[in-house]
Amino acid sequence: MKKTWLKRLTVLALTLCLLLSLTACQPVFQTLLQGKKTGAQSLMEDIKAQKVSGLKSDENFRALYDQFAAALLKESYGLEENKNILLSPLSVMTALGMTAMGARGETLKEMEAVLLGGAQNREGKSLGIEDLSRYLYEYYQKLPSADESRFTFGNSIWFRDEAGFEVEKEFLQINKNYYDPDIYKAPFDAGTVRDINQWVDSKTEHLIPQVLEELDERDMMALINALLFDAKWDNPFGSNAEYSGSFRALGGAERKVTMMNGGGLYLIDEGDTIGMMKAYGGDKYRFAALMPRDEKADFDRFVYSLDGEKLQLLLGSVKNWDFTLVMPKFTAEFSTDLVKALGNLGMRGAFDSGADFSGISQTMPLAIGQVVHKTRLELDNDGTKAAAVTVVMATKAAMPVPGRIDAIVLDRPFVYMIIDTENQLPIFLGTMTDIEP
Repeated sequence: MKKTWLKRLTVLALTLCLLLSLTACQPVFQTLLQGKKTGAQSLMEDIKAQKVSGLKSDENFRALYDQFAAALLKESYGLEENKNILLSPLSVMTALGMTAMGARGETLKEMEAVLLGGAQNREGKSLGIEDLSRYLYEYYQKLPSADESRFTFGNSIWFRDEAGFEVEKEFLQINKNYYDPDIYKAPFDAGTVRDINQWVDSKTEHLIPQVLEELDERDMMALINALLFDAKWDNPFGSNAEYSGSFRALGGAERKVTMMNGGGLYLIDEGDTIGMMKAYGGDKYRFAALMPRDEKADFDRFVYSLDGEKLQLLLGSVKNWDFTLVMPKFTAEFSTDLVKALGNLGMRGAFDSGADFSGISQTMPLAIGQVVHKTRLELDNDGTKAAAVTVVMATKAAMPVPGRIDAIVLDRPFVYMIIDTENQLPIFLGTMTDIEP
């Protein structure tokens, strides 16, 4: 009898332990089940980054970057009805850089022209997309990140698991070398949308919880960059330095805002422009603002006057100065498809049926269908938190069919009929050789 009770107690104890362990592991099991349900397969074990050499940020890189940033800002500003534009040129350049690794022919030339702006090395040779990747590789490695000024990023490539669509191993390998993306093969269904959004949500620490609503049946690959910046002011605004003020919006409307009052240290005072910089902790990053010197100046004209050279001049002209700084607390969000803006800059061929991304796949013609860009920024007394995500969506390109008829024009004599569709027999039949006015 005693042995029977001992056995029962042992079984009961083991059962309770098993139940407790299952409860503790429930999130893990849920994750595994979700992974099984969505069907995304990580290829990170199959493709390892190989050692590559970067290019240190130099005058060439700074010039081409500022040129791209200013051009993208002006195009986006001109296209958007809402003039509150918030872009991350770094995120856009990175996602397009990954994509361009698979571009060939005229498509590659156009992408290089837009991203590199005709930049040349010291020997006078035009820089190419791999040079840009080497610059970005080194730039990301050297960007500082600390507790008081944190910068993090992530890249990923998702491609459709479909018979007849094979992604070139060389394309995945060279991207792994320079951009170190997470790589997934997925069914591109609702589960994949959820996986991509969860990936973005994690990388942006919930500032951008969703970037995609759905995937189209023609979407074959998503190349994604996500950035996060989280920094405290080196000299924070005190809460007692707040007051209720007003902001004059474009068009003249007065908006009630919370203003922050503090001491300024870095002044921009150059030509038609005044502005400031304010340091974040460790002074590895600063917030900068630029305005027309003349309060009555046309702000649109001011924006369109910016180019890479002027940006470099203004940001390089900062000087130490003791002044009062008053700025509003604000939150900014922006979401757009950059296809039209990039097309206006000269990257047209990448978006049409003649695009050449044969470096990505030899088995299926691809074109860029969307360049989704989302950003969010929160600025207050303590500092700034900002995130950006760029998704380059590669889609099936329409293949030209030899001898295909694209139009029927009845501008000469023809036979016509009304048919019985069940039996395919003409109920009425005639010819038309002339039409009276």
